[in-house]
Amino acid sequence: YELRAHPQSGWRDLADDGSRFYADPFPVLYRGQVTLFVEDYIHRTGKAILSAVAFGPNGPAGTPKPVLELPYHLSYPFVFERDGEMWMVPESGANRSVDLYRASAFPGGWVKEATLLSDIVASDATLTEHGGRWWMFATVRDGGGAFSDQLHLWSAPVFRGPWTPHPKNPLLIDIASARPAGRMVSRGGQLLRPVQDCRRSYGAALGIARVTRLDDTGFEQVVETILNPGAGWAGRKLHTLNEAGGLEFIDGSAMAPRWKQRRESMPSGLGDKQ
Repeated sequence: YELRAHPQSGWRDLADDGSRFYADPFPVLYRGQVTLFVEDYIHRTGKAILSAVAFGPNGPAGTPKPVLELPYHLSYPFVFERDGEMWMVPESGANRSVDLYRASAFPGGWVKEATLLSDIVASDATLTEHGGRWWMFATVRDGGGAFSDQLHLWSAPVFRGPWTPHPKNPLLIDIASARPAGRMVSRGGQLLRPVQDCRRSYGAALGIARVTRLDDTGFEQVVETILNPGAGWAGRKLHTLNEAGGLEFIDGSAMAPRWKQRRESMPSGLGDKQ
């Protein structure tokens, strides 16, 4: 966030085994340990589960292990600590819901505690506290429309809900800056919001937006930085940005050589930096 650029030392990869890809990296510092949660998309099944791996000064302690699997596709494991416990709001648009889980045996043992939103195809729900309330950001697919261009907000007195839709939804219609791309962070008393820039294609680049207004009557942001693939990230796309415990994580896609003549790979690696 401070550099507003890729680190000069580059990124280190969390490699997959070729039968899957990892995406949507969400690290959390809990009891002195950084644990990374990821979407774990298994090519054979055609859907993703959620997996986790501990991270230390020298990188991951092994490979990600499954922590939550359901009959439908899961992604974007938005994990956070509150009231001395760990909570998660994964993307479950395939189930037309936004659900809240609590860890009974961290990093696993996820127990569903509540359905926050129902009968909705919401992508990448992202929660933050601001102005004495909780806010949820997500893009919503309207009928047969796009998944990434209509930003909707909800607010609640506590993260468990009840959640009330913003009266001006959708607050933003913009393929370049509507869809969330990671946790929001506070810098200098203002919120910074990672956003997906999908103008070229889904997940093509990352933006960092400064939120200049967030209240019951409106929302405004200014996109200050765009991070594109390049020398600092050799893949074709950038998709998600998060930080915890002095580490930053991104994901993106690259071309798989064995498929180069036939098809483009899905996102196939994560990067982290110290």
